[in-house]
Amino acid sequence: MVARIPFPEWDSLEVIARLADERRSYRDFYDRIKPDWLRTSAAYIASGGCPLTIIPLNLRDYTASTEEAEARKESLLNLYAPKETQFHYVLLASLRRDHGLIFCPCCGAHSVPGTLDHYLPKTSFPEFAVLLANLTPMCNACQEDKGANYLSEEGNRKFIHSYFDDINFNLYRIKFQGELGTPEFIFEFEEGIPAHLEILVKDHVGGVNIKKRFISYCGVKYTHLLKTANKLRRGGQENQLALVLESFLALAEENSVNCWEAVFYRSVLGAEELLNYLQNGELPENL
Repeated sequence: MVARIPFPEWDSLEVIARLADERRSYRDFYDRIKPDWLRTSAAYIASGGCPLTIIPLNLRDYTASTEEAEARKESLLNLYAPKETQFHYVLLASLRRDHGLIFCPCCGAHSVPGTLDHYLPKTSFPEFAVLLANLTPMCNACQEDKGANYLSEEGNRKFIHSYFDDINFNLYRIKFQGELGTPEFIFEFEEGIPAHLEILVKDHVGGVNIKKRFISYCGVKYTHLLKTANKLRRGGQENQLALVLESFLALAEENSVNCWEAVFYRSVLGAEELLNYLQNGELPENL
């Protein structure tokens, strides 16, 4: 789960300024809104996208009627679906496809993010519909679960921002209970999460349904673990198991300490009873 990823290489404010300047339709509207559009975009970046410090622009302040304000909201939203001939089409496509990620920075799942999420939803903040700093790569499962949410029930920030929040420490683990041939996987948060981040981390985990999805992943990964142990034992190398798992962990942590593979192997290596079982216990027959 959650890793901080590189900020978009293009200047978010320069993109906004160019978009405002290149509009031909509704020229008066874009002339009026441009200074505040840039100001609130800069405030977004300075605050790390925190909705507690950002007030959405009131489009009625830049239009002659409520009907016109609603129409101009659609104009801003439509900027997120540019034609191939528009300069920001390439920028958005690159953010979706050229991020170099092999895991989702929002949840840690091992899938290449194929979509962009509006950290602050464009329906509530249409002025951020094409603010690059507001567009984060994400897997489809996370985007479906996150939806247009951005505040918790208590009115706090609900999600970690993968451009701004540096979550480079272990967040959770799995405990293995019951019969170790087919154990029950128990999800637990790590101790020592900084107090100022603990509520945010737990809201984020719940908000994109990480617990259920990760436990399902562990079921598949555990079968692979049993097969690895069985292969080593057949080759008389069961005493090499910990070293093999440590190498798996090291490779996984090159992506993020909280990618699912890293969390899984770190949990296994921290479970002495499980390691003893994998080396010496009676493994399932159908491996």
